[in-house]
Amino acid sequence: MKKSFLNAPRPIVTAMILCETPAECIRKIRDAVNQGADAIGFQIEKLKEEYRKASFVREVIEAAGDLPVYATHYRKGPEKVFSDEECAEYMLAAAEEGATLIDVIGDLFDRSPEWELTFQEEAAERQKALIRTLHDMGREVLVSSHTHRPLTVEENLTVAKAQAERGADVVKIVDKYEEENGLAIAVESIIRIRKETGREVLFLSGGSAVPIREFGPMIGAHSFLTVPWYGPFDPKAQPLTKDAVAIRDHMRML
Repeated sequence: MKKSFLNAPRPIVTAMILCETPAECIRKIRDAVNQGADAIGFQIEKLKEEYRKASFVREVIEAAGDLPVYATHYRKGPEKVFSDEECAEYMLAAAEEGATLIDVIGDLFDRSPEWELTFQEEAAERQKALIRTLHDMGREVLVSSHTHRPLTVEENLTVAKAQAERGADVVKIVDKYEEENGLAIAVESIIRIRKETGREVLFLSGGSAVPIREFGPMIGAHSFLTVPWYGPFDPKAQPLTKDAVAIRDHMRML
């Protein structure tokens, strides 16, 4: 049985796997395990169409052994842009095939021009229904909003509270700051979101607040998102798995 993202010792070092074939995914998972990863993140949308089948998804998830698997199916794949209905179907399929934590896009069923979070009532209700189904399947749920904007602390709280109200076990926000105070905003956002929502928070950023990816987990963020090595799809802002393990272990000794 796979471990949980919610009850594991924190912070968790999660190795993100973004590859076009199951064989590449499995090789990268093995490297991540050897580097000390606590969990695996499987971005299913990056698989080529020919491998987008339940048997291949299950093969990759099983390669993680008992490590929990965080599964995403965002809209943009290497060969096409997926409809929201297709994304939802793949989220359910990932749950069926054994993924632990399922990522529900914050503007699913109503593509929002900002914040990647819908406030349209019908779309929000559809998200809640999907999240209830995932919970009924015994899965944990993360709701993500990749804003790529310099949100204030209060705006981050608005996003996180909406995600939590829809049923998220983990709230995820990815902002981007160019201002010098971006890192300070990120730190305060993590602290206040945890306090005011009672949820686990995965907070990432680009720009001036990029360092939050490396020390955010040491002040309360849920997880390091890392890569075992950089492939064509891997964001360079994400730290290497072995480096995040070293940071975490060093900080625990202080």
